[in-house]
Amino acid sequence: MRETELVVTMPITNPATGMKSRKFIYAGKVDGIEGETIDDWKSTDDPHKFVSRRAIAFQAELYTLALQHMGRRMTGIRYRLITKPGLRYCEAKYSYAVMRAGRKSAVKVLDDFKDAELFAKGQGCTVVERCSGDKNLQAYEDRCYEWIRAEPDRLFDHTVPVSSGRLMQAGYYLWECSKRILDSRLNSRWLPNSGACEAYGRECPYLSLCECLAAGADPTWIIEDQFEVADDTHPELDGQVKSDKDLITSSSAGCLCLCEVRYYWKHERRLRKPQREIDAAWLGSAMHAGLEHFVAGGLEAAYAAIDDWREHNPVLGDDVRKQDQEIGKARAMMRAAAEKWL
Repeated sequence: MRETELVVTMPITNPATGMKSRKFIYAGKVDGIEGETIDDWKSTDDPHKFVSRRAIAFQAELYTLALQHMGRRMTGIRYRLITKPGLRYCEAKYSYAVMRAGRKSAVKVLDDFKDAELFAKGQGCTVVERCSGDKNLQAYEDRCYEWIRAEPDRLFDHTVPVSSGRLMQAGYYLWECSKRILDSRLNSRWLPNSGACEAYGRECPYLSLCECLAAGADPTWIIEDQFEVADDTHPELDGQVKSDKDLITSSSAGCLCLCEVRYYWKHERRLRKPQREIDAAWLGSAMHAGLEHFVAGGLEAAYAAIDDWREHNPVLGDDVRKQDQEIGKARAMMRAAAEKWL
């Protein structure tokens, strides 16, 4: 029996003493459980790099600890990795080839259909339309789908057994993160990490605030002009965790370890850029919407979720082609995953 989209919680405990945190609990959402194996679906640029980096992260172990706290025994976690297509949505460009019967090469190629038709009549030839680029969104989706299917490793399974040593390390990691947050709050001191300013291949959304503070200026006007306050800093949990304690998730703990200041702006101040301005988040968010429904309801449910995401999340400015590119990728990834795993 497969379970999907299971929200898990547990107290954050000092592994050395068993003492529970009075301020924090851990929460996460597991994509799926089958038997004693956790399923975690991920989109990635490179499955093999993902596997090597995931080996030193603790997300899987934190899921396992939370499930153990809930009385569930887990023996491993299975990553199902879907490679993001490295293709651009190319605008369709048409030309018209004048063809003579029995010949494979064109007599002449023209940009205008009427000119080609006129030339063909004089030569006793026919006109064949040619298209370079993508005729429509479906053509682009098909091209992305074929790209994913072209290499076996672009849809990749990787199973990791549960290790008691790693579970202990994960417990200490979570406890130290909670202590780090409390210490930073107490001293009003959040340490910056300049190496995180270009993390994940793009500029940190809070860089302008940090630069303003470094110059000794007041960032209030930047906050009012460029940011909004999020209702929930853990949208992946869909508001399903009700607690009088603060939540720490794998994502927020990772943000803290990457850069304390980034954690402060995102989780303490709850600041975020308006969604329409986060161009880099489009594919990931559309993919997440699709995956969430794909695991529970199959391909058609994933398509519907992606289409709903598109309708309610307009892309940057009027860049419809960029929007189509990300939606086409997300649909192609769901389609290829359904063919392999459902």
